[in-house]
Amino acid sequence: MMNIQGSPGTAGLDEVGAASTITVFGNGIQGPGAMGFQPGIFREKADNPAWSPLWDHFTAVWKDPAKAVLLTNQADLDALVAAGEIELFRGTPETGGQGFIVNCPSPIVAPNDFEVTTS
Repeated sequence: MMNIQGSPGTAGLDEVGAASTITVFGNGIQGPGAMGFQPGIFREKADNPAWSPLWDHFTAVWKDPAKAVLLTNQADLDALVAAGEIELFRGTPETGGQGFIVNCPSPIVAPNDFEVTTS
């Protein structure tokens, strides 16, 4: 889904706390996100000391995409995962639980001002 090249050197960085979690959306609201849906959610923002340019990648998939709402923070995402509305995959659904680290040394500091528009 993401066309990411393998890099064995990044394996294990998540296990030692060197990577920050990013969750992208695999369905739901169309938008500018990595998979063509709403923008991803970063567990740590670029101005937080816990932020890392190494992203531990997860994919969120709405069980019923018609019920998708715009999510902008980790707490709301976690609540919908716990409620069974969203299924969370380490990596992507196709990686079978095998995660991957994305190295993105350019911090995203612009505000997430994405809005859902209806026509």
